[in-house]
Amino acid sequence: MNNTSYATIKGQVTIPVHIRKRLNIKKGTQVVFIEKEDKAIIKKAPNFFSLKGSVSSNKKFSEDTIDKELRNSFKKAYE
Repeated sequence: MNNTSYATIKGQVTIPVHIRKRLNIKKGTQVVFIEKEDKAIIKKAPNFFSLKGSVSSNKKFSEDTIDKELRNSFKKAYE
């Protein structure tokens, strides 16, 4: 199903309600935009921090460093 939404002067668009419900996108949910040729794909960003503590390690990482690395690997996976 195709949907149309208009961009505001700030470049904001509304995600149709049925897509928000299907992807469980609520206020504050982070999304990822992936560029492919002449298309943009929107996906709900994975919440890797919910897995915090599930794997033990003596190595310390900052959340900013982890976030940056995850974004880079996520982007590469969809290029």
